[in-house]
Amino acid sequence: MELIDDNWNSQRKELLTQFGVRYPVKGKVYTIRELTPTGGLLLEEVVNPPMHFTNVGVVEPGWKTFRFRELLPPISIDIEQFLSVEV
Repeated sequence: MELIDDNWNSQRKELLTQFGVRYPVKGKVYTIRELTPTGGLLLEEVVNPPMHFTNVGVVEPGWKTFRFRELLPPISIDIEQFLSVEV
Protein backbone atom coordinates (compact mmCIF):
# COMPACT_ATOMS: atom_id res chain seq x y z
CA MET A 1 0.00 0.00 0.00
CA GLU A 2 1.21 3.50 -0.78
CA LEU A 3 0.28 6.41 1.49
CA ILE A 4 -1.42 9.05 -0.68
CA ASP A 5 -3.02 11.28 1.97
CA ASP A 6 -0.98 12.62 4.88
CA ASN A 7 -3.30 15.49 5.70
CA TRP A 8 -3.33 14.68 9.43
CA ASN A 9 -5.11 16.81 12.02
CA SER A 10 -2.12 18.89 13.18
CA GLN A 11 -3.23 19.20 16.82
CA ARG A 12 -3.87 15.47 17.14
CA LYS A 13 -0.58 14.64 15.42
CA GLU A 14 1.35 16.98 17.73
CA LEU A 15 -0.27 15.40 20.80
CA LEU A 16 0.22 11.79 19.71
CA THR A 17 3.81 12.44 18.62
CA GLN A 18 4.58 13.50 22.19
CA PHE A 19 3.57 9.98 23.26
CA GLY A 20 5.88 8.32 20.74
CA VAL A 21 3.41 7.74 17.90
CA ARG A 22 5.10 7.60 14.49
CA TYR A 23 3.19 8.50 11.34
CA PRO A 24 3.46 7.03 7.84
CA VAL A 25 4.96 9.29 5.17
CA LYS A 26 3.21 10.24 1.92
CA GLY A 27 4.65 8.46 -1.13
CA LYS A 28 6.19 5.60 0.88
CA VAL A 29 5.07 1.99 0.47
CA TYR A 30 3.81 0.04 3.49
CA THR A 31 2.84 -3.55 4.30
CA ILE A 32 -0.42 -4.26 6.13
CA ARG A 33 0.30 -6.07 9.39
CA GLU A 34 -3.25 -6.25 10.69
CA LEU A 35 -6.75 -4.86 10.25
CA THR A 36 -8.15 -3.30 13.41
CA PRO A 37 -11.70 -4.04 14.69
CA THR A 38 -12.64 -0.48 13.63
CA GLY A 39 -11.42 -1.03 10.05
CA GLY A 40 -8.07 0.70 10.38
CA LEU A 41 -4.70 -0.56 9.19
CA LEU A 42 -1.67 -1.46 11.28
CA LEU A 43 1.55 -1.37 9.29
CA GLU A 44 4.70 -3.53 9.43
CA GLU A 45 6.93 -0.49 8.99
CA VAL A 46 5.19 1.73 11.57
CA VAL A 47 4.67 0.09 14.97
CA ASN A 48 3.34 2.34 17.71
CA PRO A 49 2.79 1.95 21.45
CA PRO A 50 -0.74 1.06 22.60
CA MET A 51 -2.74 4.07 23.75
CA HIS A 52 -6.07 4.54 25.51
CA PHE A 53 -8.87 5.77 23.25
CA THR A 54 -12.28 6.49 24.76
CA ASN A 55 -14.28 4.60 22.13
CA VAL A 56 -12.14 1.43 21.82
CA GLY A 57 -9.94 1.13 24.92
CA VAL A 58 -6.18 0.49 24.84
CA VAL A 59 -5.03 -0.20 21.29
CA GLU A 60 -2.28 0.67 18.86
CA PRO A 61 -3.31 3.66 16.73
CA GLY A 62 -4.31 2.52 13.24
CA TRP A 63 -4.58 4.31 9.91
CA LYS A 64 -7.72 4.84 7.84
CA THR A 65 -7.79 2.92 4.57
CA PHE A 66 -8.74 5.95 2.44
CA ARG A 67 -5.25 7.35 3.05
CA PHE A 68 -3.67 4.50 1.04
CA ARG A 69 -3.83 3.09 -2.45
CA GLU A 70 -3.23 -0.52 -3.36
CA LEU A 71 -0.21 -1.17 -5.53
CA LEU A 72 -0.55 -3.49 -8.50
CA PRO A 73 1.88 -6.40 -8.66
CA PRO A 74 4.74 -5.99 -11.15
CA ILE A 75 3.97 -7.32 -14.62
CA SER A 76 6.48 -9.65 -16.21
CA ILE A 77 6.45 -10.16 -19.98
CA ASP A 78 8.69 -11.93 -22.45
CA ILE A 79 9.69 -9.03 -24.72
CA GLU A 80 10.61 -11.31 -27.65
CA GLN A 81 7.23 -13.02 -27.51
CA PHE A 82 5.54 -9.63 -27.21
CA LEU A 83 7.37 -8.25 -30.27
CA SER A 84 6.63 -11.34 -32.38
CA VAL A 85 2.84 -10.99 -32.03
CA GLU A 86 1.28 -9.83 -35.28
CA VAL A 87 -1.44 -7.24 -35.07
